[in-house]
Amino acid sequence: MSQSPSAPRKDAPQKPEIVANQAQTVTRTIADRRRYADTYSMLAQQAESGNAMAAFQLYEDVLRCSSIQARKESLEDLAAVSRDKVLEANVVRELAQDRAACAGLSKDQLASKEYWVTKAARLGHVGAQVAYFSVATEKFDTPQKVVANAEEFARIKSEALVHLTSAASRGDRTALFNLANTYQEGTLAKRDPVKAYAYMRALQQRGGVEASAKYLDLWGRELTAEQIRSAEAMSAGAVNRSSSR
Repeated sequence: MSQSPSAPRKDAPQKPEIVANQAQTVTRTIADRRRYADTYSMLAQQAESGNAMAAFQLYEDVLRCSSIQARKESLEDLAAVSRDKVLEANVVRELAQDRAACAGLSKDQLASKEYWVTKAARLGHVGAQVAYFSVATEKFDTPQKVVANAEEFARIKSEALVHLTSAASRGDRTALFNLANTYQEGTLAKRDPVKAYAYMRALQQRGGVEASAKYLDLWGRELTAEQIRSAEAMSAGAVNRSSSR
């Protein structure tokens, strides 16, 4: 894309009726399409007008189309190992469907994945907020590129933390898990074992991954009793806030 999405702002969760209306608009737009190119412009117009669902739909469309070659190689390897003729036929059919659906998209459109996931994240789409960091940092695929683009990489980390925190505040389990690990490992922010424990505990309280108990046991060993009490209070507050939304 020639332009970047507007700068990140304080995210305010959209009202359920607005989300529903956005989803209906997108559903109507893509209902009868044969190719993604047929609806790209319409979805882009909706996204630029503030439709988070449209922005995320564009991200998913472009993701599927830009990854055809990688998925082709992966599916072919799987089919070769399994020696399953049915699987091989399914691979051929799926790839043909992908190519047909993706025909007509321009080079610039195929390169717009980061633009649209960023737009959707900034508009408050939880799925985009969770995906943002991995998508936005794909271009830094070597340590040398990270170093050469240290300022931009730091900005992306900062924004990713904002998005993850927003998604976690709405009770998204993947966001809670990722945020817990972020604070435990110090990947997006300064390492904070208390916050890490708090977010993992919040995940457990929301019926999260079975492994949460193991993480809590392991991480709790480096915390004092007072720190664990603080983390418990923090997690209770996070769960209560997400439950009220």
